[in-house]
Amino acid sequence: MHQTVISSSAEISKCSECGKEFNNSLSLRRHKKYVHFENAKLRKCDFCGKMFSRPGLLKHHYLIHTGEKPYECEFCQKRFNHKSTLVKHVKIHETGIISPVEIHKCSECGKEYRSSSALGKHKKSHFGNDKVHKCDLCGKMFSQSSDLKQHYMIHSGEKPFQCEICEKWFNRKSALVKHRKIHGNGIPSSVQVRKCSECGKEFKSHAGLWKHEKTHIGNAKDYKCDVCNKTFAESSGLKQHYLIHTGEKPFQCESCGKRFNKKSSLVVHTKIHVKGLSSPVGVRKCSECGEEFKTSSGLWKHKRTHMKSQSS
Repeated sequence: MHQTVISSSAEISKCSECGKEFNNSLSLRRHKKYVHFENAKLRKCDFCGKMFSRPGLLKHHYLIHTGEKPYECEFCQKRFNHKSTLVKHVKIHETGIISPVEIHKCSECGKEYRSSSALGKHKKSHFGNDKVHKCDLCGKMFSQSSDLKQHYMIHSGEKPFQCEICEKWFNRKSALVKHRKIHGNGIPSSVQVRKCSECGKEFKSHAGLWKHEKTHIGNAKDYKCDVCNKTFAESSGLKQHYLIHTGEKPFQCESCGKRFNKKSSLVVHTKIHVKGLSSPVGVRKCSECGEEFKTSSGLWKHKRTHMKSQSS
């Protein structure tokens, strides 16, 4: 007859780095891997130099530097860069630490909001209704033509404002100004000039240097643009680049007729139709003069003539 002997006391495993004790070797191995990064493939943050053992953790950490806040409270519209911070915040509503959420109703159209700030932003769309500018893609209203023009960048995917330090692009100047603070405050101590070992060209980010270094791969077969002298490792890259100089836009949206010089730009743009942001394909009528157009882009170009006349 066999007997199973159970030890009266579990074996204690002690971490040689910090002295913390664990009741099994598996817990100790996990501790060493994620706390002391033992045998882990480290990922380094280009901004502050902090190390991470998993790519997901690094990606999550980058939100601190970029200023992005993808998590929004459904009660008060406050935004957070960590989901855990949002969960903690929501409790102040659920436990009644903050008084029950009051519904704020627009006296003009009856639309309801959960915060006075959201209602205030909405009410601006009613100011001077004779000059309200409406987005043809999502229906959002603006009191100034400049605001509508800025808003269109969300749909088009345009990002004309670039950070000169890390080369990240933004669709709003205010977003760029906010982003620059992470560099101005001295957070990215590791931000320095990166020099290409092949040609000596300098860059302010790892990403910029990495993209450039790819042009040196297979130098015997480099393809050079005879317009601006930019070089490419592949002929397809040069062919795509030439479209910038020629102004050609071979990729057309079958929903609204808008054209693009990159297939990737068309793919990004198409999402506004897939998500239902764009109105159905058909005749678009100008609310100012009644002239009709077959595409939103055609109507938008026409509307700018009214914007110019109103501003003058």
